[in-house]
Amino acid sequence: MFEKDTTEILLKFLEEKCAEAAREIEEKGALSNECAISLLLKTQINNFAYLEMKITGLLKSFVNLRKLFIHQLAQIG
Repeated sequence: MFEKDTTEILLKFLEEKCAEAAREIEEKGALSNECAISLLLKTQINNFAYLEMKITGLLKSFVNLRKLFIHQLAQIG
């Protein structure tokens, strides 16, 4: 999704913020806007990673279908 170093830094930051959010909920029974935003960002990054994985799989499938199509055309022609 991002460069490896950037991803590691971002995920480390978000893990710390998510742990902070969990403590805040446990201690106060509520969630501040800052912690809520961190949780939302973590969720979105997970969604981006999932979508990237799915798109990569689709692209590989299309490439394979294209190769098969070209192979089939070569046999006909």
